[in-house]
Amino acid sequence: MGVVLDQSMTLADALESASTHHLQGRYADAMALYEAVLEREPDNAQARMNLGMLLLLHGNFEDGWPAFKWRRHAQPNQLPLWDGSELNGKGVLIRGEQGAGDNIQFLRYLPFVAARGGRASVLTLPGMKRLLGSMDSGIEILEPGDQASDLHVEVPVMDLPGLAGTSIDSIPAPVPYLYAEPALQEAWEGRLGPAAGRRIGLCWQGNPEKPRDELRSIALNRFLPLFARPGIQWFGLQVGAGEDQVPELDGNADFTHLGPHLGAGPDKFIEAAAVIATLDLVITVDTAIAHLAGALGRPVWILLPKIPDWRWLLERQDSPWYPTARLFRQVTAGDWNAPLDAMADELNA
Repeated sequence: MGVVLDQSMTLADALESASTHHLQGRYADAMALYEAVLEREPDNAQARMNLGMLLLLHGNFEDGWPAFKWRRHAQPNQLPLWDGSELNGKGVLIRGEQGAGDNIQFLRYLPFVAARGGRASVLTLPGMKRLLGSMDSGIEILEPGDQASDLHVEVPVMDLPGLAGTSIDSIPAPVPYLYAEPALQEAWEGRLGPAAGRRIGLCWQGNPEKPRDELRSIALNRFLPLFARPGIQWFGLQVGAGEDQVPELDGNADFTHLGPHLGAGPDKFIEAAAVIATLDLVITVDTAIAHLAGALGRPVWILLPKIPDWRWLLERQDSPWYPTARLFRQVTAGDWNAPLDAMADELNA
């Protein structure tokens, strides 16, 4: 089984070819190439990590989590790495990693740490302390520069599912596990005024600095057919990149952009959480807003490219990570017509 690499083919060429197969949906060919690379170089971290993401995408969590751990291969740690064993009251530093959405998604595993007898301190991204503080008053939330003491072991936050032995059927998904601040939510209800129909929030752009962001982001004007549905108030949740598209609407929709009010303070997502708590639905591309709405237990429709990120699995219209989410997928790579048409039909219904 597998592909035998021609000796003239470098590992770098094989990895590039495997990545191309992956991005074009030829998953079996990509897996075979990664396995062939690992036959030649078992410690190739990129091949193991990428193979791990493919396995997770296909729902093979048993083999996927150990391979996915190689994303941090050879990175230094300040404390001994926790292996998931009983902690007996030890302090655990949970290191946030990658983007805000990743931290929101995987901090659901804090009860697992507590069940192992650990005292959790979470080192998260700048500006997220206030939001994540809504999870549990007993959890210490740290930002870079904060001092922590009495810590014994550490663990990257995205290693927690593997340590917990998570399968698709055992994903801990009680929502909500994040909460809007009541005072902020009440203030936003006053600012938005009485609802004149359904309220829907929209986020259309990912971070352009992330790889392949152009595959997941959608131009705002593509949503104009949805805006034409009567009885809906639309609210823009976009902050930063993508906000420059708002003037293109030129008053052609019942659309109020809230972005300047959501990103004005030092605390990330705290205002967005309060707004989302007042909405009937959030529609978003694959960004942190999708994770925020899901963690808040709010209805969220997520638009996905043909080749999705591993966490959304394949073909499913639901997500075992977020029970309130519905997934609308491209049928043809690069073509958003089918998922947007499906959303329009659902809004009509």
